[in-house]
Amino acid sequence: MSSQARTRIELEDKLHAALKRDEFNLEFQPQVDRAGKIISAEALLRWMRPGKRSVPAFQFISVLEQTGLITELGPLIMRSACRELRRWRDQGAQVERVAVNIAAAQVIASGLSTLVRQVTEEFGLTPKDIELELTETSLVQDSPEVQQTLGHLHDLGYRIALDDFGTGYCSLSYLQRFPLTTIKIDRSYTEGVETPGQKRELVGGIIALAHRLGLDVVAEGVETPGQQQALNAESCDVMQGYLFGRAMPSEAFAQLLKAQYRHP
Repeated sequence: MSSQARTRIELEDKLHAALKRDEFNLEFQPQVDRAGKIISAEALLRWMRPGKRSVPAFQFISVLEQTGLITELGPLIMRSACRELRRWRDQGAQVERVAVNIAAAQVIASGLSTLVRQVTEEFGLTPKDIELELTETSLVQDSPEVQQTLGHLHDLGYRIALDDFGTGYCSLSYLQRFPLTTIKIDRSYTEGVETPGQKRELVGGIIALAHRLGLDVVAEGVETPGQQQALNAESCDVMQGYLFGRAMPSEAFAQLLKAQYRHP
């Protein structure tokens, strides 16, 4: 227990220092339509430790949330994502939107709507250009403040996605209680979807239900052509995964877009 506590304290100290030294950055993972064309990107937080490989968010995001540091990083993340989308478009890219992850602490804290709106306007973007991704952790505290914040963002025209759909016990109820525009099917459902059986039927049912409710569907963790074909057959709207590209720096994503223009 003491060893775990020391490790946690050391990580907290390093994250505080990293924030002061501006060591956090974004990478972008392509999202493609049913034809395999890149239409958007998810912005993913990375910790760029000097002289070492970048650290993916899942290794430290929970500590950022528990310490409240995520609220300090929120404006940086939103501004960086919008800046890069603006840059891609200025280079001629036809990118529909960028998806930005929002933590529970940001939803609960006041000022999220104002921040998102101001940053969007700062870079000459519109609400439809931004998709805000939330996990069930963000929504589990179903308070009037959460409802009001999400309702306001939705009324302004921002897209709101429920990430990792199907992994929590309240997933279906969230479709009624919150103003969602998109659900993201968790990668645990995508794995094995190419094989006829219960999982394939379940994924098809989720997609059909979402469409009946007027929601778009993104499938995560697509790694094989077989998975892509199966999801296309079930009318999945958007796909994301290693088959189309890992998370990459903004410049690499821009090059991927340019290659797509040369070979439409």
